Amino acid sequence: MEPTEDKPIDSESAIATPTYAKKMAHATWNANGLLQHKSELEIFLEEQRVDVCLISETHFTKESYLKIYGFKIYHTIHPSNNARGGAAVIIRANIKHHEEPKFSLESIQASSVSMQCKRYKFVISAIYSPPRHNIKHEEYKEFLHSLGNSFIAGGDFNANHTHWCSRYSSAKGKELLLAGRSLNCEFLSSGSPGYWPTDVNRLPDVINFFVVRGLSANYIKVETCLELSSDHTPVILTLSDSIIYKEPSSSLTNKKTDWDKYSTYLEENILNVPLKTYDQIENEVKEMLKERRKARRNWQKTRDPERKTILNRNVVLNYLYWPVSAPPIRKPDGKWARSNQEKADLHANYLEKIFQPNESQDRYTAELDAPAEVLQEYTPINHISPKEILDEICRLKLKKAPGFDLVTVRMLKELPHKGVMKLAHLFNADLRLRYFPNQWKIAEVITIPKVGKPLNEISSHRPISLLPVISKVFEKLSIMRLKAIMEENQLIPEHQFGFQDKHSTLDQVHRITDLIEIALEKKKVCSAVLLDVSQAFDRVWHKGLVYKLRNMLPKSFSSLLKSYLQDRCFRVRFEDAYSNFRRIAAGVPQSSVLGPILYLLYSADIPNSPGVRVATFADDTAILATGGDSTISTLNYSKILTSLLTGQSVGELSLM
Repeated sequence: MEPTEDKPIDSESAIATPTYAKKMAHATWNANGLLQHKSELEIFLEEQRVDVCLISETHFTKESYLKIYGFKIYHTIHPSNNARGGAAVIIRANIKHHEEPKFSLESIQASSVSMQCKRYKFVISAIYSPPRHNIKHEEYKEFLHSLGNSFIAGGDFNANHTHWCSRYSSAKGKELLLAGRSLNCEFLSSGSPGYWPTDVNRLPDVINFFVVRGLSANYIKVETCLELSSDHTPVILTLSDSIIYKEPSSSLTNKKTDWDKYSTYLEENILNVPLKTYDQIENEVKEMLKERRKARRNWQKTRDPERKTILNRNVVLNYLYWPVSAPPIRKPDGKWARSNQEKADLHANYLEKIFQPNESQDRYTAELDAPAEVLQEYTPINHISPKEILDEICRLKLKKAPGFDLVTVRMLKELPHKGVMKLAHLFNADLRLRYFPNQWKIAEVITIPKVGKPLNEISSHRPISLLPVISKVFEKLSIMRLKAIMEENQLIPEHQFGFQDKHSTLDQVHRITDLIEIALEKKKVCSAVLLDVSQAFDRVWHKGLVYKLRNMLPKSFSSLLKSYLQDRCFRVRFEDAYSNFRRIAAGVPQSSVLGPILYLLYSADIPNSPGVRVATFADDTAILATGGDSTISTLNYSKILTSLLTGQSVGELSLM
């Protein structure tokens, strides 16, 4: 940050003028040859308002010279005086400071400056440590101890350790951590890689970080800046004279929400409006969200005036510093997705390709447009009572994450009576019009890494969909009405044990082992084939599912479920970045309540035949057949497999 006093800085007297800025920005960067990057470094210092820049690998010799207007430069060369290694401190000239003794060894080169600004007086040191030296903790300790009781040391340590979010812990990193802990030092990194190797076989990593002693991490923020053109990106440390607060994810409430005022406000302002068309339902859902956001201004308690800015920016009072490593992800072209925005877009592109029907299904499209095989009856769906809504809300867990609309479980639990009545009015309008609001079809997707998988690959991340809590309440109440019809018409086959009450994997295992034991007792052969459908839930064909629902359910239910599946979309959230909205063209909604039931109905027509036992648990299927010899038993279940692949019935195949 620039000094508060704009005085001339081209004279020696300016050095004694302290800066009184509330924050100071310290950057560390491996330049891999500083002289060739002078112009872009000058731009970087001004655009990022950097007060002190710590440079590794300057490649300076005794004959090297560099001058940057408004800054003082102190550097340490490699002991051999060859153009390699080296470190430099570039500091604004109007910051009160003086140079400390240089540290020049084959294993560590460091340049240090003692500086003072307002409440702080400490040493700032730029370090470079070549990778080929195996440094022990005693040598690290000697260097760190020489910097005094209060310092910030930043640079390219070429030392890996998971403690500062590296991919792994090297021997060098373990020694540095041991030395730092013995001196009560803290290791601060951005959590994101700063080293980007040009070799495609090597992975990015965190080797540029800060070692801090005598300064509280509560006043420090570290972040990566994706600028400058070496194979390293700068890391910026912001030192503040007040606690730095981390902005949380968007939320309609916080710890100081006045829930009594919230309930009173809704009770006084909720109005009943007719809901007779799709547009009226959509407008009502949007108005409900708008009112909740508006009411938020009335929920907050009065805060200290000094923290008004923090309130307006929606930040919390407790700031957890230590970052979580966010590894880069390799793009299809082999390049790296570095920023959060790039990662969000990359995940969205990947998932958009998954949520598509299989190409082979297109040939059946004309058949699906034909009238339903069974004439659908219109059976009105039983109305939802306010008591049912209250009971379902009470069962919700408070920790369940909100969806795109940011409405939390706590907000539903605190609804006044008039609010519950409003939900009942809305839900019953949806049932009557057989319509599912578009606002409830938006999935906010976050990703978590799969255990034991390479984190730099896009396929190694598991998507988690966050759906609106209100939509889940409506889905649960709808399922209660749907299950009665499913049970009455026995729509779910007996061999399906997934998502079924009083059924478990253990029960299904007993069915399989029972058949095997009987075959052994009768001295017959039992053959089996096990099927695991790849991306089964994500590839469910919407047109095919709707067609099956038309032939299974009354028109009231099939029309509602058709509306539920149509026009669904998602966006990916990666930390503070969001992708744009993408269409979901296939699959049952992940993390939804209706999704598993829809999959069971979609896969309910798996063929069966005498002498064959089918055992399914969700998308896992086992087909077993017995016979006098392996040829007969294999032939029995092969008919079912052929039926699954060709779409022909088992009876048709037996006549061939």
